Amino acid sequence: MDEPRGSTAAARVWGVAPLLLAAGDALQVRFGALAVRGELSGFTRAASGHCYFSLKDADGAPALLRCAMFRRVASGLDFAPADGQQVELRGRLAVYEARGDLQF
Repeated sequence: MDEPRGSTAAARVWGVAPLLLAAGDALQVRFGALAVRGELSGFTRAASGHCYFSLKDADGAPALLRCAMFRRVASGLDFAPADGQQVELRGRLAVYEARGDLQF
């Protein structure tokens, strides 16, 4: 990326891991705990008990959010999650640093 013309300050060069950590921290500060509504897609339950899936935009927009539900929360579900269900999730946005993905 180019530095703005006339800028005399040296540009900070980030390492990948610190940049992803800073992005995750910024998401926590900006959004905190929140709710999001959408359609379940690709729901799987791992041997560990954790659940992984994506959430599609409820209005049909081409948007997809990767999600992880950990075993403790998944054990308390009062329904059987399945692809195509409309759900409302409560949680936090994060950056999954191993892949650099936005995750809920």
